Amino acid sequence: MLIVVDVGVDGICAKLKVDVKAGLDGKDFEQRTEQFGNNYREPLKAKTWIKLFCQALDDFMLKVLIAAAIFSIIFDMVLADESHIAYGKSILLQLL
Repeated sequence: MLIVVDVGVDGICAKLKVDVKAGLDGKDFEQRTEQFGNNYREPLKAKTWIKLFCQALDDFMLKVLIAAAIFSIIFDMVLADESHIAYGKSILLQLL
């Protein structure tokens, strides 16, 4: 099978059925869409803030750090003096 390729702008315009000097006339747009396809692309749907936030919390390292922070606060509250327990409770309530 031998394919002959026209080189240059004239060859490309002949393949696309376009006049080099006049360009496209609006009469054959439907036929060209059927023949060559449409160049339309659906716009991307934006993600909601809640979905982005939940995806950010799905990180393994973030889960480890949150667990370590809660463990550290609880461990500190168990070993703390009475004067420091109120401060630890306030921090724990802020996290929850």
